[in-house]
Amino acid sequence: SHLDVCAKILAVLPTPSPDDLGALKDLRENCSSNQNGTLEGIDLDNIGGQEIRAIKSLSAVPLVVVVAAPSSKTFGTGWPGIPPVVAAKLDEVWLDAQKEYATLSSASQLIIADHAGHNIQNDEPELVVKVVFDLLDRARQK
Repeated sequence: SHLDVCAKILAVLPTPSPDDLGALKDLRENCSSNQNGTLEGIDLDNIGGQEIRAIKSLSAVPLVVVVAAPSSKTFGTGWPGIPPVVAAKLDEVWLDAQKEYATLSSASQLIIADHAGHNIQNDEPELVVKVVFDLLDRARQK
């Protein structure tokens, strides 16, 4: 997860309203209370976030970033309970954040898991295994 994903998400969420759906309200609260971490509640600043932020390049280290399909393809499972218009913005923020990570290496590859939601390893385990083995092969060739 990108270190700044919560701040990026908060920036595209609509203005809070008493009519907000539960999921939208929960997402806003989760990100508001967790701006130095991930949506999973991991405070990355306490486990090396500053060191991660200091990395500007991985040179040509092989890197693969695997991203879940947009919620429009997974019937809203990417952002359950979030209105489709807002989910589309969140998908864009998420993809842009992952693309940012992919720019760290000149030997990077960005893969969109077309049939997966957030838990790619559960939804497309074959893809994850293939990516890991391909990445190991590329690393061994270095």
